[in-house]
Amino acid sequence: MTRVILAPSWGSSQEPGTSMKLSNPAEYVKKLTTVLEVTKAYRGIIHLDVLLSTIVETAADTVGAEASSILLFDDEGKLRFHSASGRAARVVKPMSVEPGQGIAGWTAMNGEPAIVNDAATDPRFARGFDRESGFVTRSILCVPLTFEGRVIGVLELLNK
Repeated sequence: MTRVILAPSWGSSQEPGTSMKLSNPAEYVKKLTTVLEVTKAYRGIIHLDVLLSTIVETAADTVGAEASSILLFDDEGKLRFHSASGRAARVVKPMSVEPGQGIAGWTAMNGEPAIVNDAATDPRFARGFDRESGFVTRSILCVPLTFEGRVIGVLELLNK
């Protein structure tokens, strides 16, 4: 039998620091491992949201952009606004971008940054987002976000 020292916070009726005999230590370890994995995943999601929001706001402040966003690929292969700043942030959050659609879709598909000084004259520019959000995009800086050599999304800065 394996002996395990229980911490008081585990709710044991035994005195802290005393041992308890486990009838099935493998099952106990399996359950603890599952709890640990779920905790890590949940913690990662919270930190990812905070991290991406910080990146979006810092990038916009650093270059003096009116708006910024991070779009990440979802399970359907569409780019989703994961984090956004600026006056139209709430409006664009539920929107999605198809690969190749607009500057963001082009950047994600090609894995190359795009600098567009006059969005209205660029044939890649997707005007529908401005129409739906009421935002007027004049210029765009868009860079691919990669992980392990694969594009996972884009960072977009608008109107420097």
